[in-house]
Amino acid sequence: MSEISQLDQIVNDVRAAAKEVGALVIESALAGDRDTFPSASVEAADFPALIRHVRPRLVYLVSAEFDAGDDLLDAVEEEDESLLELPAVKTVVSKWRARDGQTSRVALAIVVDGVIHDIVEDADWLIEFESEAEDLVEEIEKALEARDHG
Repeated sequence: MSEISQLDQIVNDVRAAAKEVGALVIESALAGDRDTFPSASVEAADFPALIRHVRPRLVYLVSAEFDAGDDLLDAVEEEDESLLELPAVKTVVSKWRARDGQTSRVALAIVVDGVIHDIVEDADWLIEFESEAEDLVEEIEKALEARDHG
């Protein structure tokens, strides 16, 4: 794929802005209780301008690389990799393998004067994938029940 994805462009732009202002990019999600700290959602496209304006010392950035099998198991909240051998699961995973390695989700955050500015941006196609994965939940539950009681 020669064309850079929208999410990859966001990551590149945020890294460039952070470099311009001397901010350290921390490849970690900023965790915190959003009920305790004031927060503001910022459009991903506006993040580089925000960084340039407020000149934070730290920028938190996490970029997730898609893996059809792993992401399907995550979507259905299962860790059992043997589920990937179920015919319906194999079909969905096969359909989405072409997206393996692509950036599927980006999380950005900075803290300015005690306010968290953040966003989580998903690839346009990720919602469709997660919907297809969720459609498999009932079939997976039946397979697990049959295996456990069989």
